[in-house]
Amino acid sequence: MITQYLILNECLSEIKNSDLQPVEKLKIEVQLYGLKRQLLIQEEADILRGDPTSEAEFQDLKAKIKFFCNPGNDRGNLNDLVAHMLQMRQPRLER
Repeated sequence: MITQYLILNECLSEIKNSDLQPVEKLKIEVQLYGLKRQLLIQEEADILRGDPTSEAEFQDLKAKIKFFCNPGNDRGNLNDLVAHMLQMRQPRLER
């Protein structure tokens, strides 16, 4: 859980330092804070059991955010990035 939390902090820093429009930043930040919230409220059993695929999933998210924030790249669709983060939250909401 701590690794995922640190990755989300790095993502938030990436967003903060980007040249994205304020509305784009807010949309992404809201989803990142939602993921942080989910991590914090996970049941103790989930924390103890751990989820080895979760770290890879969060690293993938970090890579997508870095790509999206890089002004040299075609940023693509903000809605796709937000949808990806919502999908990441979905299984955690059902636990």
